[in-house]
Amino acid sequence: MVDAVVEQVDRFILGFANAHWQKVAMVIAVAMTSRDLEFPDDVDDAELVASRVVALIEGGLLECRGDPAEWRHSEVRLVAG
Repeated sequence: MVDAVVEQVDRFILGFANAHWQKVAMVIAVAMTSRDLEFPDDVDDAELVASRVVALIEGGLLECRGDPAEWRHSEVRLVAG
């Protein structure tokens, strides 16, 4: 996958996230419908965004409540600090 796409998706997620808990499913849906993002044709848009949410959690930029693999039952927010 092109690094530029990953960086673009990460920037979008971090720009959309805030200090309030939001469903992972909402983050994914908003990213998928954004006119600011262009996804490669050979990639599942939702899976790409979901994988980047997990990467941002693992990288310490997002905080998660629940299992991020269960999009409708987990929430994320920016790490306080």
